[in-house]
Amino acid sequence: MEIARARNLLPVDHIVSGLPFASLPVASASAIVEAIVSSLRVGGTFTTFQYLHAYGFSSAMAVRQSLTREMGTAPSRSLVFGNLPPALVLRWRKHR
Repeated sequence: MEIARARNLLPVDHIVSGLPFASLPVASASAIVEAIVSSLRVGGTFTTFQYLHAYGFSSAMAVRQSLTREMGTAPSRSLVFGNLPPALVLRWRKHR
């Protein structure tokens, strides 16, 4: 976020992430979610993935719930079986 701010690029249209939200400390994940939401323009998207085996982890669920609440909409989901391990691609569109 600091790089985009320094270059006067905020708000951004899209953010793509491969961060392992299921294994991040809660405080770090919360700070990242806050930065995502504050960096996106209304109508912008955030796309990430979660491996299927970690989808039910409480930390992964907490991040999804927080993003859904803060973005104002539930994510679209696409299951990718060709990936090993299988993964879900999640995309939120910011409505607020």
